[in-house]
Amino acid sequence: MVTKTTPKKSAKTTKKAVKVAKKAAKKVKEPTFEFNIQDHALVPKHEILSEEEIPAFFETYDVQPTNLPTIYIHDAALKGLNAKIGDIIRITRSSHTAGTSIFYRRVAYE
Repeated sequence: MVTKTTPKKSAKTTKKAVKVAKKAAKKVKEPTFEFNIQDHALVPKHEILSEEEIPAFFETYDVQPTNLPTIYIHDAALKGLNAKIGDIIRITRSSHTAGTSIFYRRVAYE
């Protein structure tokens, strides 16, 4: 025996499913790492610029914070840094041609 659902019942079910999904999403916790990701060989050095370094940085490179590329607050490389939205991150990578390369990113929320 096949039963048909009415559109009203279907809409109610969808609203209820959305509520249940939102409630379940709140209970999901971020995974915890058993190691410091900063210690991994393939992760370049990430560090937050201090309050004293920020004005000198913007003056030297003549940029605005909104002109910098972003790194998202949920990026795994930022887990141990306690970075906040708006912080400036210095990323130091090793390079075969230049020795070391330095990049800057602004922390943002997706």
